[in-house]
Amino acid sequence: MNASPHTAQAPLIQLLYTSHLAPSARISDMAVIARASRLRNAEQGITGSLVFDGQRFGHYLEGPEAALLGLWQKLREDSRHHQVVLRHHAPLTHPRRFASSSLGYALAQDESALDPLDEAWGEPAVAALVAALACCV
Repeated sequence: MNASPHTAQAPLIQLLYTSHLAPSARISDMAVIARASRLRNAEQGITGSLVFDGQRFGHYLEGPEAALLGLWQKLREDSRHHQVVLRHHAPLTHPRRFASSSLGYALAQDESALDPLDEAWGEPAVAALVAALACCV
């Protein structure tokens, strides 16, 4: 029997990127994107959370390496956002942060909630995103 893409044997990685909403994109598309992403991520064993402040995204993902790297390629090519910056990419050496969510989505009420991510890299970037999530309603 072939192993599914999210078996326990598959190496797990984590990544975090930031980006800006493209001028041609519509904020109203976010719900449709989130719904489709939740289904696709669940099928591939990908979990994570996305914070959106109306203009910027902070997106943390964790999952099987092959599935996550394939998703990362698609995200980089998605025309609905630009200025895509990879802020963290590493093996997942701890339990998943968002194990119960194929795509958590939070709308930041404070437009400065994602500011700390502008200069953060690695685990400090992840900590900044988690802090931004705590401020979301």
